[in-house]
Amino acid sequence: MYEEQVLPRIDQLQRTVPLASLLRCRLMRSQLNGKQTCLDLYEENDDDGLEDELEDELGPWLMRAIHSRDALGRHTYTIYLPPNQHDLQANRDFGEPVGRVTSNTMGSTFWIYERANESEKGDQHQWQETCVVLYKVSLLGKRGPRTMKVIVRAVDKDGKVMNSPLDSQPLLERYKRRETDTHLIILENKRPQWSAEIGSFVLDFFNRMLMPSVKNFHLVHPEDVDYTVVQFGKGSPNMFTLDIRYPLNPIVALGIAISSIQHKLACP
Repeated sequence: MYEEQVLPRIDQLQRTVPLASLLRCRLMRSQLNGKQTCLDLYEENDDDGLEDELEDELGPWLMRAIHSRDALGRHTYTIYLPPNQHDLQANRDFGEPVGRVTSNTMGSTFWIYERANESEKGDQHQWQETCVVLYKVSLLGKRGPRTMKVIVRAVDKDGKVMNSPLDSQPLLERYKRRETDTHLIILENKRPQWSAEIGSFVLDFFNRMLMPSVKNFHLVHPEDVDYTVVQFGKGSPNMFTLDIRYPLNPIVALGIAISSIQHKLACP
């Protein structure tokens, strides 16, 4: 099937989803060679049913993320293009790297990086920080809905990143000055409502979620909670839906989804 697919380019995945558009995707979790967690992101065909997990009935394969963990317990997912014929002939299960997601030991902070344009020098790649995801810590083990914030650089209506005098500073440092930094976008998860009828917190996923999970979320801007930037829902133990809108691109949205999936020591 690989040789028949037109593989995406890095610049296409770095491009912001256009205004008034919706990119509907399916995220499939598996074990690569029986060892590493692997997440494959596919664009959905319009006629796919949510219950259908068959790979050959999905749309184009967009990206593959592979998990690793260091000695301190910090998690990293490297995001790759799908393998092309050259990769397969070299016995590689992935293509060129396009992004990276790292976490702190507690799993409360995640950093998302994209490969910088024209940055390749030999076998080394330069990475640009494009997003930070913060989860509220619950040291007492309190259960319930998560609280998350997402920090990204602002883009204009055409999806172009707006340059700022503070671009050289890490996003977390800029977040501390968010009252005066007008070139940041701060998103947060929409708070679910408690349903006494079913005894659980609920959000309307419009038939895009089949299993209740703390990993499910709607990402919104606090000034417009009716506009959902990212919707992430669990369809089965190893299948999720990921719907993406402006002002995010597919790499950043996948990184945010990864942050939700990854186990956390001090968060619900």
